[in-house]
Amino acid sequence: SYIDVSTSKNGDYHCCVIGGIIDKKLYIIDVVYTDLGLQANTQLTAQILNKYKPEFCRIESNGVGATYSTLLEPYIESTQLLNVHSSQNKQARIFQLSGWIKDNVVFRNNSPVDSDYHKFFRHFTTYLMDGSSKNDDAPDSVHGISTMSRSFYSESF
Repeated sequence: SYIDVSTSKNGDYHCCVIGGIIDKKLYIIDVVYTDLGLQANTQLTAQILNKYKPEFCRIESNGVGATYSTLLEPYIESTQLLNVHSSQNKQARIFQLSGWIKDNVVFRNNSPVDSDYHKFFRHFTTYLMDGSSKNDDAPDSVHGISTMSRSFYSESF
């Protein structure tokens, strides 16, 4: 799992991505993708992590991310929370793995139109590399879980 914590309410989304590796592909199974406040994000994220029980969850610790793991930890049953700092330019890091993501990441095609997953996927597929997209949280989170999966589970690809 990977979390990109929302840092503001100005169109920024909190994104928690749940993934699983099956037959050498990274499947994006479920997400929390919301622009609600920190309290709601924490509860929704704890629920999804406790539902799927991933072994690890990386939390982007830029901005409020480092504090977020402290807020989330008391609600988590078994997932190990790991902070990760990203210093590379966001557009550059998304572009860097775009080929690997295209070849190795599989998304659901059955999400209801009003779901977090549908909104997440729409923002992911409409992201423009020139930086003009209003939302970059979905592709940034897919980059994050892809990087984590390649690092932690390289033998699975």
